[in-house]
Amino acid sequence: MTSEALTRLLGRQDGQATSNGLIEHTSTSDLSEEVAQLRCALMSNRRISMAMGILMRDQNIDESQAFICLRRVSQDSNRKLRDVAEDVIQHRRFPPGMWRAERLHS
Repeated sequence: MTSEALTRLLGRQDGQATSNGLIEHTSTSDLSEEVAQLRCALMSNRRISMAMGILMRDQNIDESQAFICLRRVSQDSNRKLRDVAEDVIQHRRFPPGMWRAERLHS
């Protein structure tokens, strides 16, 4: 999807038409917005993966367990997963109180 949006955007900027006709029906601003959203999603994914790595190292757990921990804290605290991940990255571990809450629900 990312490469498709980028291809459509670049084709639109170069004035090229594609064989499927998508360029003619999609505005440049819509495509630019889609590319921006995809870049944001990619960055969030990278940060979540980094937080998972920190948890895997600190808690001696596997990838699946690390994601479950992040997701559960996100749901229990009604916060976005990427925000919980940022806290883990900032503290280089689960921030104080978060891990305790996570263990109570396990």
